[in-house]
Amino acid sequence: MVLIVLIVKGLESFMSAPTFSPTRRFKDKMIRVAKLSKPYNVKQLYIRGEDMRVYSNWGKITGLAFIPYLASKLLTDENGKYIYEQKCDKGGTPVFDDEGKPVMQNAKDYLTEKDGDWFIVTEKGLPLFKQTDLIRCHHSLISEIGEKIWIKTPNLVPIGDYFYPCQQWQSDIKRIKLQHQAEALVETYQEFLDLVANITQMTLNADPNFQKTQQANTEQIGQQDNTGIVR
Repeated sequence: MVLIVLIVKGLESFMSAPTFSPTRRFKDKMIRVAKLSKPYNVKQLYIRGEDMRVYSNWGKITGLAFIPYLASKLLTDENGKYIYEQKCDKGGTPVFDDEGKPVMQNAKDYLTEKDGDWFIVTEKGLPLFKQTDLIRCHHSLISEIGEKIWIKTPNLVPIGDYFYPCQQWQSDIKRIKLQHQAEALVETYQEFLDLVANITQMTLNADPNFQKTQQANTEQIGQQDNTGIVR
């Protein structure tokens, strides 16, 4: 067993690091979170129609987590048309363009701590040929969390790496896309922070004046005793 681990680690050292992908990194993190947080008694995912007479077994649940929304839902009227309102600045003052016309934007609802998708990892098939699926579902379309979880939809629809209930896909496609973009931006922001920090450190280390200052400070600290007085 130890030999196998050493061989795998050795092969990994020769493999080049994968290209940074914010969507892949977010997805991988959520899979890990879902598998760690899944209750032990949650087992199977079922898809059902309008009644319980027609349903299908989607697969064994191996991960379960809740993803809060970062994007608000765009409001629509009774005819399904988007509602627009005048944009305001941070102080609440209406915004106008250079011609004095009001700047309009989509009206949005307010996010609460309950707004979000359940994230479900399922597996189906033989161990060597198992199919892993990632499902995201609005809390209004899912049953209570128990041994069996039911999603109230005729079928699921793929969007990127995830499957969504077809009703959610149809009625909320814009927010789904905005949510995916927001998740990618969060990961990209963190990646660029690390990149900027590394570049800054490399630049400072290459600066001879910084090196002299750092060396002088080190020597001064070395000359201090416990009282903090420089000899």
